[in-house]
Amino acid sequence: MTVFVELGPMGYSSDRSKADPKYAAKAKDRLQKAAEKAVSGKATISKKDVPRYVVRLHVDEVKVDAKGVSCKLGGELNQVNQYSKNQNMNSTKLTGTGSIAGDNSEDAVYDCIAAAAATTMTKSILPNLK
Repeated sequence: MTVFVELGPMGYSSDRSKADPKYAAKAKDRLQKAAEKAVSGKATISKKDVPRYVVRLHVDEVKVDAKGVSCKLGGELNQVNQYSKNQNMNSTKLTGTGSIAGDNSEDAVYDCIAAAAATTMTKSILPNLK
């Protein structure tokens, strides 16, 4: 049986004290790519067919200091009830974290976000796709 998954939209915190907005656009792109890579071969990514699952991830916090980078993600996995007239959803909240020590560059920020997204997908989402 083919499992259809819709990914996105991906989000980024609007709280400037928790996540610098200069990272927002590229961070959302890295979330999307990491999610697509994790799902590849395990489900079909589709917006045309009624998805059985909808995955949304967002960056909640990014910290950059002299020691490195850390990030926190949030999100949700929604299971669509395709047999209901109003397509009810069961929702599961998700969290993920990542860190990179010894590098506080802009690339490290994006690598941290991508790694946290990949881990969240692999450990919290993929086991639930049935």
